[in-house]
Amino acid sequence: MLFDNIAEKYFIFKPHNELIGTPKDLGIDFEDIYFASTSNVILNGWFINNNYEQTIVWLHGNGGNISHRLNSLKNLYENTKYNIFIFDYRGYGKSNGDVSESGAYQDSLSAITLLNKTYLIDTDKIILFGRSLGCSIACEIATKIKPLALILESAFTSARKMAKLKFPFLPGVENLISDKFNTYKKINQINCPILFVHGTMDTTIPIEMGVELYEKYQNTKEFIEARNAGHNNVEEVLGIKYFEQIESFVNNHSLS
Repeated sequence: MLFDNIAEKYFIFKPHNELIGTPKDLGIDFEDIYFASTSNVILNGWFINNNYEQTIVWLHGNGGNISHRLNSLKNLYENTKYNIFIFDYRGYGKSNGDVSESGAYQDSLSAITLLNKTYLIDTDKIILFGRSLGCSIACEIATKIKPLALILESAFTSARKMAKLKFPFLPGVENLISDKFNTYKKINQINCPILFVHGTMDTTIPIEMGVELYEKYQNTKEFIEARNAGHNNVEEVLGIKYFEQIESFVNNHSLS
């Protein structure tokens, strides 16, 4: 569909190519990595090695690039013990190629393969961490592998429902978009503990969507309600408790 292609390129994905900094600017040692995905696409990512057995794979949202997550990356680095790997999907930052839903999935699986082969990190030691659009990507990957745990911050149910929410003045707009990023449909294909985090004042993705996913999921789960937090300040509002609850969840509910 023409509208579907436009929606994917301009409504769903909002990439920036220019990096505004690197972890080095914040005094963090890291590896600047280039690795191959499908269709000869070369991706760029940052690996922070804390010499810990568990690794967070960060799947970011639809806007900017990895450099726009630097402050959150620093907070995660300083307040948890995990290794961290964050990368840009095709079309973002220094990663080449054109943005697409299938490409984002392929790129994320390629990131897992990189960690397996280069750093000998098994999938059962990986914590998939998605924010916003990254939640849908993280869920897709969790249906293909069996991660240690899954963290979903500000998750939405599907692109169709988001279109209906964002364009209420266009009756039937959801029918013009193919069944993209349908987290609701695939949530129970996952078999690992899931931590849901959502701000009560999120006007971008309402908390009701996160609750809907939480209620549908039938395996080990927890829900953190960030009182008075919006879409982009959950971490700030929760403060140190944000990181403590992540570590507590992983420690208490990790698969053996």
